[in-house]
Amino acid sequence: MAMECNGNHKNILFVGEGNFSFCKSLVEKHNEKCDNSLKVTASDLNITKAVFNNYKRNENIHIHEDRNIYKCDGSNCDNSDDSDNSDDSDNSVNDIINSVASMSIEENNNNNNVKSKCNNCAKTIENIDWLIKNNCEIILGLNATNLSGCSKTKKKKYSKIYWVMPHDGERYQNNSLPTLIRDFCLSARELQNLNDRIHIVISQNKEFGNYHKEFQQAKVYNIIEGPFISGYILEKRINVNDQRYPGYEHQKVCSTIKVENGNFPNF
Repeated sequence: MAMECNGNHKNILFVGEGNFSFCKSLVEKHNEKCDNSLKVTASDLNITKAVFNNYKRNENIHIHEDRNIYKCDGSNCDNSDDSDNSDDSDNSVNDIINSVASMSIEENNNNNNVKSKCNNCAKTIENIDWLIKNNCEIILGLNATNLSGCSKTKKKKYSKIYWVMPHDGERYQNNSLPTLIRDFCLSARELQNLNDRIHIVISQNKEFGNYHKEFQQAKVYNIIEGPFISGYILEKRINVNDQRYPGYEHQKVCSTIKVENGNFPNF
C-alpha cells in the first residue's frame, strides 16, 4: 500500500537537467512509494535543435528567451533550421490557418516522414513527455544563475532546488566553476525561504580515492565558499549511485555517459 508523503518538499525545482533523467528518476521513485504527486519544475538552459523543434509549439512547455539551442552531433539527428524566430502575431489570420492546415495535411499524408533523432535526443523527449504526463512543469531555457529572470519561476518559492553536474564548458584550471556555483546559490536564494535547501551533484572518480574527492570539492567546485557567501551552509554529503537514482544518466553536451560515482552536497 502506498503511503502519503509528509509534504515537506512543497515545490521542487530542477535546473541543468540535460536529458531530464535525474528528475524523472526522483519523481518515479517518489511515485512508487507515495500516492500524492510531487510539485516539480524541471528545466535546462541548453537545448538540442531536435528537442527544441519537437516542443516549440507545445503549450505544455514554457520556452524561455534565454535558451541556448545547439546542434547535436548525432549522425542520425535532425538539425534542420526550423526557424525559432518566427512570430505568428505578425501573420494574417489566413496565413495562420493555412499554416495549420498544411501542417495537418503533411502529418496525415506523410506519416513516414518523421524527422530522425539520435538516441540521446529521443531519450530526452521520452523523459520530458513522461514528466508532462506526471504533472511536472517543464521550462526550456532557464538559466540557473538567473532563476528570477523567468516569469514562470520569479514569483515562486522552492523548498528544494537541484543542480546535477553544474558546468560551464571551461577547463577547471580556469577556476570558473566556483564562480558558477556562487552565482547559482545567489540566484537560488531569491526563490527560497529560511531552512530551504539546494542540492548539487558533482562528479567524483572512485578510482582515485579521497584525493580526487577533496580536489573536486575544494578546488574544482569549491562547494563551501560560494554557498557560504550566499547564506548556505553544508549540511551533509551523500553518494549518488544507480541504487539511489535508478535510470539516471548524466548528459554531457552532445553525448550521454552513465555516472558511476557521484557526490551529493546538501546545503
